[in-house]
Parts: sequence; structure tokens; C-alpha cells
Amino acid sequence: MQFISQCYTFDWRPNYPFFVTATRYIPSPTAAPQLSDPSVGFTAVFAHGTGFHKEQWEPTIHHLFKLSNTDKSFLIREVWSVDCPNHGQSYILNEEIIAQSGYTLIFPWDEYTKALYWLLTQNKEYDFSTHRLIAVGHSMGADFDSIVSLSAEIRAIGVVRTHGRPTRISPGSPVIE
Repeated sequence: MQFISQCYTFDWRPNYPFFVTATRYIPSPTAAPQLSDPSVGFTAVFAHGTGFHKEQWEPTIHHLFKLSNTDKSFLIREVWSVDCPNHGQSYILNEEIIAQSGYTLIFPWDEYTKALYWLLTQNKEYDFSTHRLIAVGHSMGADFDSIVSLSAEIRAIGVVRTHGRPTRISPGSPVIE
């Protein structure tokens, strides 16, 4: 399946101090015209591990779109891949802010979790509340499941964790490790 990628920079200051960059992948309109309805298909949000960046997920995303093309029970509405504020393109925008905030040596994992929370709940351009959300996280990005399980505002139908630390998951949220 052909898809289109769009890059975004989010700025929620003063409520959240860091810029956050993300790439949105959507099927081309000719490949999946029925996916304009958010209740149809899945929305996957990918979070990377420490030392990686959002582009690490592109081979996986490409594979998922191919799978979506052949398996109509697994339609992908859209995929988001999000950079941690001190990684990738986000770091370039946040370098000065990070230096001033004292996070140059240690950047807490929960700041990435907060960035993901802001993307999914405070995003004025995209309302994720009606999406059939699947959260995918690797290592540091696997902490994503904590906001999915603790926030009533984010309703994920599934969580996929790779190399994450153990976290309590709310009942009814399927988790694949």
C-alpha cells in the first residue's frame, strides 16, 4: 500500500516546555478512501527507545501498511512516530531549552511519556479520542503504556511493548510484550 508521510512540530509552551516532532503516515487516498472515518481502521503511535529516533520505526511501518493492504481485517487509518524531546529532530529544536533546564546529563523517561500524553490529549489539529489506538513502544518508549493505562483521556485498544520495564496495565487493555 502506498502511504504519505507528513512531518509535524508541536509546541505546547508554556504548559509543556519542549518542542515535539512527529511524523504522520497515512494511506494514499486512492489506496484507502474508506479510512476517512476515524472509527474505521487502527491508529498506531510509535515511541522509540533511548538513543534512537522516530525514523527507526519506518521499516516496521512500511511492513504494517503492506499487511493492511493484504488483510482487510487490519486496516490502518494512520500511524504516528514521535521523537523524544532530547532525540532526533526534537533535540535540534530543544537543545538550548534542555541545556537551560539542567537535563544535559540525565533526561527523565517521564518527559517522553508527557510528550506522548500531550500529543494524544492536547493536540488541536488532531482529535485522537475517537481513534482505535494501538500504542507501540521500545525500551524508554514502552513507558508509553503508563499513560495509556492511567489516563481516562487516552483509550487504547492495544499496547505493544518491546524491552520495556514492568508496568501495571489497566484491565481490558491488551498488552503484547
